[in-house]
Amino acid sequence: MVVNQAAGGVVALRATDAATLSATFAGLDGAAVDPGATTVTITREGDGTAVATGAAASGTGAAARTYALTGEQTATLDRLTVVWTSAQQSGGSPATITQVYETVGDWLFTVAEARAAHPDLTAPTYGDPAIAAARQRIAEWFEEICGVAFAPRYRRVVASGDGTCELLLPGAMLPTAVRRVEERERGATAWVAFGAEDLADVLAEPWGALVRESRGVWTLGRRNWRIAFEHGHAAVPPPIRRAAIRLLLHQIIPSNLSDRSLSETNSLGTFRLAAPDATRWGRWTGLPEVDSVLAEYHRRAPGLA
Repeated sequence: MVVNQAAGGVVALRATDAATLSATFAGLDGAAVDPGATTVTITREGDGTAVATGAAASGTGAAARTYALTGEQTATLDRLTVVWTSAQQSGGSPATITQVYETVGDWLFTVAEARAAHPDLTAPTYGDPAIAAARQRIAEWFEEICGVAFAPRYRRVVASGDGTCELLLPGAMLPTAVRRVEERERGATAWVAFGAEDLADVLAEPWGALVRESRGVWTLGRRNWRIAFEHGHAAVPPPIRRAAIRLLLHQIIPSNLSDRSLSETNSLGTFRLAAPDATRWGRWTGLPEVDSVLAEYHRRAPGLA
């Protein structure tokens, strides 16, 4: 897979997949320019370690610069900060492009599954990048609606301790593994990480809480704890996969109905069309077969009977 990302935004990569990252340097007029020799530095958010430091990127002339990641380098769920540095000067300093990638456990659906769902979803008209971008938007939207990720993901949050043994992770259901815990003392800016024993003492509860079992409490403070963790369903539930593909087809394949249509009249009569309604629960997309699946997964707490 080749991923070309402009500065800004987050692009998802599937864990253990090899991926070729790409960046294009442009001038003030937006046209691609030759950046000269270009290097890449890639850093993991989870523990701050480097995947690559000053590695040479491939490419010549005004063509995109690329760097190949192996499946081993993408195997850990994480966020990767990628900094491309050009040998050319811009304002007296080397020109840089900064990108952020996230490695996720799985896709809601593959591009091949999407194409198999509709004969019009052909490669000449709908390229892989367009389908992948729509898939990522849908994954983010489904997670926002239901409060849980439908495939394993990495996340880092800052939370406030209340002096008890339980800490509620903001906006995160179904945490599955705690990767790193850091504490900040009042008035300080430096974060101090837990050692192995303290980290092993932290238990993750499916409703989004972390419990210190026997080695202390979550010290009282404001935004004094930083937690890196993995969360989400171990595998994409089949109903969610089907709903995501149905929504994709609705969003990207043109319809002969106007986006503003509320009803349709044909030889059988007049029919009221379903429409999304942000003011009503369960009408998120306006597609009954999709909204019914989201309502089902919205109602139940993951991991609980």
